[in-house]
Amino acid sequence: MYTVDVVTVVPATLERTWAALCDIEHWPDWQPIRSVTVDGDGALGPRVEYTVHGRGIRDRYRVTEFDPLHRLTYEMVSGNLPLRHYRSEQTLLAAGDASVVRSRTTFEPVVPGTGWLFERIIAVVFGRMGRGLARTLG
Repeated sequence: MYTVDVVTVVPATLERTWAALCDIEHWPDWQPIRSVTVDGDGALGPRVEYTVHGRGIRDRYRVTEFDPLHRLTYEMVSGNLPLRHYRSEQTLLAAGDASVVRSRTTFEPVVPGTGWLFERIIAVVFGRMGRGLARTLG
């Protein structure tokens, strides 16, 4: 199992940061994705499934933990990334008028010997997401 940790300081309160994480319709504004489709009423919450569309990517995820203002965890249900047991946890902590967002992602590569490559890709992607969120809310 591989693990990638990325920490970002966001210049916004915990409430604003959590609201942005839950505003799935606007994820493409600060994430390197093209669009997101959500099952049901379009709101992010426990057991909600959504599909992320990006350059060459179409992956489906299920929210497995939804603890408002503290934690959002999701797992990949299906997709075209050659990964299995993909799980990502976003943990938020207040830091005065700012928020600390810790993204921890675990996975196993489908193709042996490619784990190191996906570690780097995931670190870059989550780094971009964190910087995008900080810019959007800053």
